[in-house]
Amino acid sequence: MNNFRRIFKYGWLGFSRNIWISTATISIMTLALSVVSGLLLLHNITGTFVRDLEQKIDVSVYLKQETEESKVKELTAALKSRADVMEVEYVSRDQALEIFKNRHKDNELLITSLKELDQNPFQGSLNIKAQKASQFEAIVSFLEGYAGKEIIEKVNYRENETVIKKLTAITSSIQKIGLFFAALLSLVVILVTFNTIRLVIYNYRDEISIMKLVGAGDWFIRGPFIVAGSLYGVFSAILAWVAFFFIVWVISQKTGALFPGTDILAYWSGNFFWTIFLLVSLGVGLGVLSSFIAIRRYLKV
Repeated sequence: MNNFRRIFKYGWLGFSRNIWISTATISIMTLALSVVSGLLLLHNITGTFVRDLEQKIDVSVYLKQETEESKVKELTAALKSRADVMEVEYVSRDQALEIFKNRHKDNELLITSLKELDQNPFQGSLNIKAQKASQFEAIVSFLEGYAGKEIIEKVNYRENETVIKKLTAITSSIQKIGLFFAALLSLVVILVTFNTIRLVIYNYRDEISIMKLVGAGDWFIRGPFIVAGSLYGVFSAILAWVAFFFIVWVISQKTGALFPGTDILAYWSGNFFWTIFLLVSLGVGLGVLSSFIAIRRYLKV
């Protein structure tokens, strides 16, 4: 326990004595972690936006006019039992007729022509919403292989297929780009912290020699540099979170207007513990990794 306290003490002294080097390292790491924070918000915004679009896209299954209600209920139950189906709404022929009348109530000629018909010309339909846009293909395949598919007149998936595939492709591209930038920034942070620890080791070369002469253990000498790397990560994570909170506070209204349904301020504040834990873990992890690589290469004990 005493050794741990001494290691932390010497690590803090190394961190505080080299204030300009530490400030430069923290600044770079804060910038990198801020971009990571931006990726978190971008993921939240795009996720909300995509979910909103997905809720507006559905597949309509038009049923033959002579279809019995019992068979409609069987198909509805079969669809609702699927894990990839979020919602199934049945619109009967009468409901379809009323919807059409309400939508065109100002068109007297159309309403008059409709009244002259001997029977209801509309079909019943099932409007299906998937959990994810990428799952519509599987749902349509299920409908095409359904045992009672003789009641189905038409499935309008092909009309929406292009929009659905584009939405899926956009979602996938955003995730890949985010992962690429996160990996690139992590590499930058490792290189910067690595060079900082290398400079600290060089500045302390005389003290390290003395510690070895008096019989200090390997990890007693190496430990303070790892502590210093951890401190870079902790301070950078806190600064990044605070800085990004003010950025979010400033732009939250504009993003809410641009992407309805998103509230990045509520997201950032409501996920305080998760985001601060993520940033601190990432900062400390990168700091410790960089320190460990540096001392393995440059600190011969």
